[in-house]
Amino acid sequence: MIKQGILLAAFVTLAACANPLRDVDRLSDVAVADGPAAAVSESPQDAAQAARAPGLFGRLMGRGASPEDVAVAAAVESAQAASEPVGNTEFAVAAAEVAQQPARPGLFGGLFGGRGGATEVAAVTGPDAQLLAPGEVVDFGAIARSCDTPTRSLGTEIARTSGFRLYDTIPNSTAPRPHYITGFADNCPRQFTAAVAVFSDAGTHEAVRYQESNAQIAYSDVDNAYEAIKARVCRVPHGQPCGSRLGQLGQDTLFLTVYERFGGNTSWSDILIYDGQVVAMDRKEG
Repeated sequence: MIKQGILLAAFVTLAACANPLRDVDRLSDVAVADGPAAAVSESPQDAAQAARAPGLFGRLMGRGASPEDVAVAAAVESAQAASEPVGNTEFAVAAAEVAQQPARPGLFGGLFGGRGGATEVAAVTGPDAQLLAPGEVVDFGAIARSCDTPTRSLGTEIARTSGFRLYDTIPNSTAPRPHYITGFADNCPRQFTAAVAVFSDAGTHEAVRYQESNAQIAYSDVDNAYEAIKARVCRVPHGQPCGSRLGQLGQDTLFLTVYERFGGNTSWSDILIYDGQVVAMDRKEG
């Protein structure tokens, strides 16, 4: 009798454990409110800290536009509605575009995104949105993704900085030829054509851009994109150096100048990479 009682008790216990979700409401039994889901609030201190250093968890959760992004976009929209320029009209447009840049793929997107960790990169909307076919080469003044190019075909590494590497397919040549940049979150090399290519940082850009002799030169797409980013990070007005936060800005900001010819250049392009994305590219004539 005792043995039967023990068996009965064990049977009841197993029956109770058979459905570990028995206390979880079914979706059909949960009332769902109409309208968009409520946003999760966070204190200004937490938001500022996350914007400065998103860290591993910020990237895992796919954090989108930061509070600074939203503030820049709101200021631009308000100024446009009032027909008042923010610094200048081109800067306002650039600020809005930067604030709307898609978030970089997170860790899981890189792990499960397909070939070599690439994520089909359909979300890329910058100057590098074009996807090249194997063996295809872009003209000077353009930059594109070359996801099918194997590492052995990139050429010789000639420079590296901030996690990015620059490759030259024929380093001893002076003719225009394909170059590649690696280090992007989607694992796709970016290709461009140049005779000479040089990395530079935010400090160098400011030293040249803010020279009095260049004050009358119109701001390019790259200039305006940098001004939008700088306003968000450094909290300084249009046309003013970043100041004490230049080191912080420089951690995520990289410039690349590419020249069409070797010596006596009359045509060159500037490329701005920020937070691991190609933000802007323009072509200049000397």
